[in-house]
Amino acid sequence: MINLGNSFTGLESKAEAFHAAQTRQAEMQTRLHDQMQIEIQTTQGLLDEVTFSATTLKATVDSTAAIIGKLASLTGFTRWIPALGFGISLLFALYLISPKYTGYTGTAIGNLTPETLTLSH
Repeated sequence: MINLGNSFTGLESKAEAFHAAQTRQAEMQTRLHDQMQIEIQTTQGLLDEVTFSATTLKATVDSTAAIIGKLASLTGFTRWIPALGFGISLLFALYLISPKYTGYTGTAIGNLTPETLTLSH
């Protein structure tokens, strides 16, 4: 009987050690789970920031493309700027010669279109 009592005591001791090990393992799993949840939330926050940055970058690229497109359409405008400068120079020269007719000439030039101001066709 003493042997049986010692066996039960040893078995009970092993059961308690096993239970303590299971408890530690459960606590460790809980800590790991909590840590993983924090890392997932952090990763989600970073992903949201990257998504926002990508959206902002796309909007900037689209805006820049639109501006470049508008600048490309202004090539016609840049062709008649020298002719406009020449016309203003002539108007100034006319003013120096006869200020009285400068107003009439300015009105006439104001009614011209850019196509009529080109120096060569």
